[in-house]
Amino acid sequence: MKKQRGYLVMPPETDLFYSIEIALGIEVGLIILIVIALSFLHLFSSRKFKRDQEADKMLRESLLKAITENQPPEKSTFEPHLRSLQVVVQVIRELNGKIKGAFWRKVKELILNEWMGDSIYRALCARDWKKKSWALQALALYPKKEVEERVIALLKDKVPAVRFSAATALLQIKTQEGINALLQVMAEEETYARYPYRDLLVTGDSEIFTYVANQYRDSNCVNVRISALEVLSQKIGFIKVDLVKKDLESAHPELTWWALRALENCPSEESVAILEKYAKEEKDERLRSIAIQSLGIIMDRKALPLFEQLLKDPSQSIRTQAAIGLKKLGSVGLSVLKNQTEEKHKEAFQAARFALSLPRDALDAQTVKWFRYY
Repeated sequence: MKKQRGYLVMPPETDLFYSIEIALGIEVGLIILIVIALSFLHLFSSRKFKRDQEADKMLRESLLKAITENQPPEKSTFEPHLRSLQVVVQVIRELNGKIKGAFWRKVKELILNEWMGDSIYRALCARDWKKKSWALQALALYPKKEVEERVIALLKDKVPAVRFSAATALLQIKTQEGINALLQVMAEEETYARYPYRDLLVTGDSEIFTYVANQYRDSNCVNVRISALEVLSQKIGFIKVDLVKKDLESAHPELTWWALRALENCPSEESVAILEKYAKEEKDERLRSIAIQSLGIIMDRKALPLFEQLLKDPSQSIRTQAAIGLKKLGSVGLSVLKNQTEEKHKEAFQAARFALSLPRDALDAQTVKWFRYY
């Protein structure tokens, strides 16, 4: 230690050790504070979880008791359990799959409309995405057309969970405006982002499909028409040949592709003739392929000579679809496939062997929609 101008000066190595000691002390103090904060957070969350469990249990027991006794529930009995919208939605959703009937609908109306209607609307307008999501799930359990405009607006929310909850609520509200909004959102999305909306609409009943068909007929937007055809091509009975004729000659190949796909849902001599024409004369290989696939799903035995001819097509995708179409025709098609030899035509033989190797389940998956009637 040196004395310089009346001050004591620490050696450099002493300053370094002193700095390290202070830094370590600060780090240890921060770690202790973090541990204390996490302990309080865990204690708070565990208590909240326990309260939610108790509220869940009490609400479920109260509802089951009211339903068993066939007595309308009283608000004074349920009010202590209605503080958490999340708990209410979870309990009602669980019981919704087990209990049916007019009395259960009346109980849901009392809870979700009369007692909690204002809370649900406030949650719809909240900034917290979780509150909006639970409010939309409540509307899916008890739809209200009065809030449809707000629900449609939430289809543009930044959080995916809110958007999909809004889509589910609109599917239950069931109006032409709501379905139009769903198709519009689907049309604006790209590739895989479209699938959640499409799969949701496909689960709808005949009323939903009628609204989709109406929008397909009335809309002039190409992407909206494609979205509608994507949905309509999943179930039979909601589209006619005359309705898709104008899209068969569309300048948009994607729209023509889905129009050909939709023809498999309306089997008739006219639709089979159109598909056969595209299978023979179309230059676009992708359009030819979907026309042959649609013919195979219709399973018209009159197409057997065409399938047999297309087994020798220069395009591999065409040969493959023709072979699959033959297998779907049953014994007559199988005999054609089994008669193919490598000496006669190597490519036809390979396509036939591939089709014969496919399990039956792989073919049934394409025709399962024929059993989805409402």
